Amino acid sequence: MAKRIEITVGADGNYSIDAMEGFGGQSCEQKTANIISILGGVEQDKKYKPEYFDPDGDNLNELWNGR
Repeated sequence: MAKRIEITVGADGNYSIDAMEGFGGQSCEQKTANIISILGGVEQDKKYKPEYFDPDGDNLNELWNGR
């Protein structure tokens, strides 16, 4: 699966980073940390998706919920 990260920059210069697809477990934090380091600034308002808690990337959350 391809990995995709979306970076949105507002008119005020603030930005948000969203690991959209292809990440399981904490791999998203490792990749986005590199981007934050390059862009500068301090991370604010961090939100975790269900995939963060699925380190094997096998979508167990979806299996448990019958999806």
